[in-house]
Amino acid sequence: SSLKNKEIDKRAILTDDEILQVIGQEAKKRKESITAFESAGRNELAEQERKELTILTDYLPEQLSEEAVRAIVQKIIQDTGAHAATDIGKVMGAAIAELKGKADGGTINKIARDLLA
Repeated sequence: SSLKNKEIDKRAILTDDEILQVIGQEAKKRKESITAFESAGRNELAEQERKELTILTDYLPEQLSEEAVRAIVQKIIQDTGAHAATDIGKVMGAAIAELKGKADGGTINKIARDLLA
């Protein structure tokens, strides 16, 4: 339903990248719901969210390991000449573009901040 709503909002057929973006957003919502339901002791609802997440992840590109993301971010830092945490913006811009759909933005940000610290 989220894909259909996005098409209606856009008033055009979605591109493959846009479809992956919507599926990624839905997967992120499921992950957040799982955490919330588990902390509230609602394991049956968390399990339902896990099942939905499994289905969604089948449609997403395979996620890179943290080590692979770290290597790519390290190369981006070298290529951009970033030296300090104040350079996080240009590193994140390049990293998000290169790792789009292959790694979670939060993971990329954490690794970039660690490497720039």
